[in-house]
Parts: sequence; C-alpha cells; structure tokens
Amino acid sequence: MLSSSWILTAAHCVSGVSASHVNVYAGSNTRFSGQSRVAISITVHPSYFSNTKLNDIVLIQFGTPLAMSSSSISAICIPAVSSTTLAAGEWPSAGLYVKYIIVFSLHFIYQ
Repeated sequence: MLSSSWILTAAHCVSGVSASHVNVYAGSNTRFSGQSRVAISITVHPSYFSNTKLNDIVLIQFGTPLAMSSSSISAICIPAVSSTTLAAGEWPSAGLYVKYIIVFSLHFIYQ
C-alpha cells in the first residue's frame, strides 16, 4: 500500500483485466473482509514482459480512498534513495525495513 488510494502489486495478477473488474480488500487476512475498494485505474509497467515476468509491477488506484485510521491499514515506509546510488546500481544500506506489513487481496468482479 503506497497511500490511501494507491497499491503496488505484481502485474501478472491483473494482466489483461480491466480496472472495473478488480476489487481490493485491505486490512484483513480473511477472504472478502476488511475495507473493499474497486479499482479505477491500472498502470502496468510499460516494459512488463509476461513470458519472463520482467518488470512485473503495477500500480492500482482506487476511486474511494481507504480509511487509514485503522491500525491494520497503513502505507509502507519507502526509504529515500539518491539518484547517485540508483545510478551506481547499489542497494540502500542494510538495516532499512518495511515498518508495516499490509495484507490485501485482489478479487475480480465478473458481471
């Protein structure tokens, strides 16, 4: 979860599916529970290659933001990395971690 309106997940999970058919449940590890949101946009990495899963990443945006006041829903902590570090091909320093683990699931809505 990047924010109350955006998640980051694997492109192969939604490849070929329209946004209106993706329903995301956040804040629970029980199927079909937690806060439910329908996607309004799906942005697949422009260089995603399904045969090898190269660049297997997608952004999904919700039409209605999640209520972030719940203790079970929070955005992940993304460390700042300088462009120099990225250009050198280095990883962020050891000891960085994700502050929260968010459980969410994608479900397709077929009508």
